[in-house]
Amino acid sequence: MERAGARVLLLGTGYDSCTCFHLAEYRVPRPRTEPSSCAIRNSAGRREWVTYTGVALDESDFPRLGAEFEATGAVTLGRVGSATARLFSLGDAVDFAVGWLTKHRPAATEPTSASRRREGPGGLAWR
Repeated sequence: MERAGARVLLLGTGYDSCTCFHLAEYRVPRPRTEPSSCAIRNSAGRREWVTYTGVALDESDFPRLGAEFEATGAVTLGRVGSATARLFSLGDAVDFAVGWLTKHRPAATEPTSASRRREGPGGLAWR
């Protein structure tokens, strides 16, 4: 979507629900990680509950991140009915957020050798 020049429209909502900033969380150098769990379909076709280590997603600072992004002039503001509308480039927002998150959030510590051995496809550590 970035290569295609996609734009984001926030309509009546703030940056706290701007999910494109989550993409930036995956792109920061050494992102923080945390255990997460979900159901998957295993090779036998049965549902299985797995726990893996993935990027720690945290939108608590997205309002501040969004306000600083907006202050750059990259966001077009308007009204649609009684709602505030914000329109901006997906790529510009993600690029800005990667830099902002790198500066404002601590990087993860180096993984232990034990956790490196458990890494599966896509860098996910399966337990």
